[in-house]
Amino acid sequence: MLLIDSEGVVTASWSFVKLMNHWKRKHAHAVYVPCQGRAIPDRCYRYADTVMLGEGAEFRRFLKAIDDGLVVYDPGIKLEGASSNAPKSKLRSQIRIGSRNLPVLYQSTRMMRLGT
Repeated sequence: MLLIDSEGVVTASWSFVKLMNHWKRKHAHAVYVPCQGRAIPDRCYRYADTVMLGEGAEFRRFLKAIDDGLVVYDPGIKLEGASSNAPKSKLRSQIRIGSRNLPVLYQSTRMMRLGT
């Protein structure tokens, strides 16, 4: 799979086998926990008591979501040791999908309230 910019330059690439194996390993059975965060006055998070369970993450569903424009590439860089004399940057690119579109990736999804 290639990510190509408007000039036709390949900016990122992944082998099909690597993507497929990663997808199967990471998403075979997934739990998504909604949360809200705030930074002011202090950074804190609040997590929902209802989660979404996803099962049956077939790779063809992932490819279709890419084709449909539901999955996007989110390039990023993580800076480790920023205040040190030798900070190191690490590529931390991710592939994202909006939470409303998560069910397209799975054969079945269901909502479950925690503690029940």
